[in-house]
Amino acid sequence: MSRIVVMGAEGPLGRAVAARYADLGHDVMPLRITTAADIEAAVAALGNLPIDLLVCADDFHALPTPAEAVARHELQQGLMRLAFLPFRVAALLRPRLVAAGGKLVLLTRADAVMTAPDPSGRYLERPFRAAAHQLWRSLAAEWPKDGVACVLIAIDTPHAAELPAAIAGAKNGTLVDAAGQELGW
Repeated sequence: MSRIVVMGAEGPLGRAVAARYADLGHDVMPLRITTAADIEAAVAALGNLPIDLLVCADDFHALPTPAEAVARHELQQGLMRLAFLPFRVAALLRPRLVAAGGKLVLLTRADAVMTAPDPSGRYLERPFRAAAHQLWRSLAAEWPKDGVACVLIAIDTPHAAELPAAIAGAKNGTLVDAAGQELGW
């Protein structure tokens, strides 16, 4: 039985991932996405036991907004939620992941990459998912020396039943889809 933390367990995706791992017999600890000011207390409440898997599962969807209508505070909120909070949680839980030789997973969407145009105007979401991708790539270069693998799983239509196999098979530093097929960055 593995100890698994699911960040974002208050949303449908996080709940489904947590339920799937629980159905498989794992010890699942949900972590609600909260404000930056409260995140340390939420992480501390998880205890100090080793963590085999940390899954950041945020199914947040921002409304499409024309570029000229985007306000600074909206950009700050997107950056905080989609890039900083998962990174901060990973950093705080790193010692527990190291203790278990664990894996860090960011669930994202393939359409969040910045190599294709986005005519729908998801300026309050897409750039910050892409920023999180780059943070995970950095962690994938740095954390394996301590035994922690970092992967991204791009899900366009989330099927929680497929995710444990994709997560288990994903190699450090990869971006794969829910079926385990490696995607380009």
